[in-house]
Amino acid sequence: MKKIKKITLLLLILIVSGYSIATAQKKSNFPLVDTRNIKIGQIAPNVSFQDGQDKKINLADYKGKIIVLDVWATWCSPCIAGMPMINSLYKENKDDVVMLAICSADKKENFTRFVKDNANKFDFKFLFDPTGLKPSTSDFRTLYGINGFPTTMVIDRGGFVAGYCFNHEEIKACIQDIKSQEKQSLSIQDVINDNRNGKYAEAYQKSHSIVTNNESEKNDLVYTQIESLLYLDQNKAIELSKKRCMENHYNYQFISNLGSLIAQSKERSKSSYVYGAEVLIKVSEKAPADENFLIIYDLTGRCFYNAGDLRQAVLYANKSLSEAKKNKVSAVTTTYLEGILAKYKNKKQ
Repeated sequence: MKKIKKITLLLLILIVSGYSIATAQKKSNFPLVDTRNIKIGQIAPNVSFQDGQDKKINLADYKGKIIVLDVWATWCSPCIAGMPMINSLYKENKDDVVMLAICSADKKENFTRFVKDNANKFDFKFLFDPTGLKPSTSDFRTLYGINGFPTTMVIDRGGFVAGYCFNHEEIKACIQDIKSQEKQSLSIQDVINDNRNGKYAEAYQKSHSIVTNNESEKNDLVYTQIESLLYLDQNKAIELSKKRCMENHYNYQFISNLGSLIAQSKERSKSSYVYGAEVLIKVSEKAPADENFLIIYDLTGRCFYNAGDLRQAVLYANKSLSEAKKNKVSAVTTTYLEGILAKYKNKKQ
């Protein structure tokens, strides 16, 4: 992992952009973070917290997103004073960032009361550190080397500690550094791999960090986004498909891949399959004479079948079977297509 520029870990002044360190007011050189326990670039230890309903929340549950841990306490007035700025930063980055306000070194009843009175003022998640008043070699603050409040740490998508921050601008800069490095290191193949593993939300987020001016690569990138959206927001997937088809003038390779993708996607909406059939009909219109129409017609019929249009499904299954007989394909393929046609006809009846 490329190292994020190390953010200063020493207290330079008592108050920085509205922040002060409540536990270190008389020690001007008090180290906010004990770097013997934690270092920039190190894998962030997995720790557990509690939400307002006492549900256990593991830090590892958020891997794949940029995580901001803002450590505070109800008795820390600078912590509370800085929350509006933290909230503003979160709203600017909420598509990429998970913001967790961790109450530590405090009683649970104090946390519960504060959350009840104030949670509706903020968009980020409030969590409680159950080890906060029980220091040990494995409690949250010891593992993360936290000596002062408020302290904010940023963890990248890979689960590595990216930086410790002591004001709004440092947090913002750290997040921007992570995003900048992601743009340089992510590839379309990373997005493809996430889609293959069913990580559609992660794939879609990563795809927006990739920038290319190459038209072929743009087609590949948008294709991966459409694949993700077919499982996240099908209407948005169709909108993006139509937009890209207009931009690339219905590039033959792009619409061929797109039609095949939709036809082979399982349990999608009727509108998705209807659109897939429209794309495949466009493919058959633009296809060169030597193209394998057997496959195009078979996929078109499959889209119509899944959309519930059995008349069109039977029509295209017949077309596919006719192509097979005309081109004298293998008996196995012909038998398969005959079975598909029979299936559609039986469903129609």
